Amino acid sequence: LQQYSVSCEHSELKYFAMQQIYGHLTIGQAVIFCRTKANVRELNIRMSIEGHPVRELTEALDIEQCTSVIKAFK
Repeated sequence: LQQYSVSCEHSELKYFAMQQIYGHLTIGQAVIFCRTKANVRELNIRMSIEGHPVRELTEALDIEQCTSVIKAFK
C-alpha cells in the first residue's frame, strides 16, 4: 500500500498531478479525494476520456449506488 498526498491550488493542477502520477507508476487501483463534487465530476470525465476506468463516490449517490462502487473497487 502506497499513499501520496498532493496539494493543488486548483483543479487543473490536480489533473496535471494525476497525469504525472499515472504516467510514472503502475497503479492497479486508486482512491482520489476531491474537495467538491464538481472536482469529482471533472476528474471523472477527463480520466474517462483518457480511458481510465473511474467511478464517482459522493454523498449524492444512494446506498445501492455507493455499495456498487465499493464492491467494484474491492
